[in-house]
Amino acid sequence: DVAVQDIFERFIPASQRAQRVGNVVNAAELLSIKADSARGRIVFFETANLQCKNCHQVQDQGTAVGPELTHVGKKLTKDQILENIVEPSKTIESQYVTYTLQTTSGQVLTGLLASKTADEVVLKDAQGKLVRTAAADAEKLTPQRKSLMPDQLLRDLTPQQAADLLEFLNSLK
Repeated sequence: DVAVQDIFERFIPASQRAQRVGNVVNAAELLSIKADSARGRIVFFETANLQCKNCHQVQDQGTAVGPELTHVGKKLTKDQILENIVEPSKTIESQYVTYTLQTTSGQVLTGLLASKTADEVVLKDAQGKLVRTAAADAEKLTPQRKSLMPDQLLRDLTPQQAADLLEFLNSLK
């Protein structure tokens, strides 16, 4: 657990602490690490501080908020997969554009546009929950340039964990 790790890591001598990817990702270094897709699968589905499965599905496992990743290795190279993780807002497919909806009562909602009709606007939030608003109550619907996927997702992983995750995603063909 990252919270527990952060509390106690300062008591471990610096030379014995696990190296983390940190805020600046060295792509060449990560891509050169010998990686294992089976360990990467564990990082994707079970690592508490990453939560990939909360927004992405692989072979019907996970939640369908962001892109379905079952065949991502066929669509993107490993370099491109890493770039999409490190810079999630650089290229956003139209169906994954984040919208903010301001209601006439001043409430602000954020999510992916699931549907928009003359009667209602439906957003899918980051948890995959559909949030319905009557069209008459929707004052302003604005597309955002920032992805729903957070930045710095690899920051707390070790370089080996990040490389394993990339290998797993690249193996999905």
